[in-house]
Amino acid sequence: MKRVCILLFLIILLTGCAKQSINEAYVFTDDFLKLGDWMTGRFSSYKQSAQDTNYYHIDLIMYPIWSERHDGIWIYVEQALHENNDKPYRQRIYNLKELRDGLYESNVYTIKSEEQFINCYNNSQLLSCLTEDSLILKHGCSIVISRKCQLIFEGNTVGSACKSELYDASYAQSQVIITKQMLKSWDRGFDRNHKHVWGPESGPYIFDKEENFSIYE
Repeated sequence: MKRVCILLFLIILLTGCAKQSINEAYVFTDDFLKLGDWMTGRFSSYKQSAQDTNYYHIDLIMYPIWSERHDGIWIYVEQALHENNDKPYRQRIYNLKELRDGLYESNVYTIKSEEQFINCYNNSQLLSCLTEDSLILKHGCSIVISRKCQLIFEGNTVGSACKSELYDASYAQSQVIITKQMLKSWDRGFDRNHKHVWGPESGPYIFDKEENFSIYE
């Protein structure tokens, strides 16, 4: 009986150590957490639209989800014209991962039956229904992000791998600049001859952060 107790104790001890090692393997760096914190929040392009009529007043929500997971930072994204907040024209899920120190990747997913999740960031019950089974990876549309200095992160898609059929486009390209209080986003579509067919021509949308959503909750 004594040997059995000792054996059980060793099994529990080793199992506990294994779990601890697994959890320690998922430690996020300070810069990675900073990037996730800066990316999440409520943003608006109001100031830019007031100064340049080529740009619309757009509301952008970047809401952290699934904080209990250890495979990166997950973000629910909703983008809508300010006057049509209940009818967003874009809903996405981003999975932000750290590739190595100073280099990161944001994988982009569409959502099955996305209309069911409109404004889910304001509805915990609805948000709980959003699962990984609802996601479809947009192959080739990942954004590779690097730290340029302590105050700026920059990223872009790679080449013409992100396919798009919007307005007869062949592929899309995205560029982002992220700071603590601002996010610049430049999404454009090109046809097979690399001619620009959609998206702003003169430069990115500039979204000012109006509210922060903590990734630590």
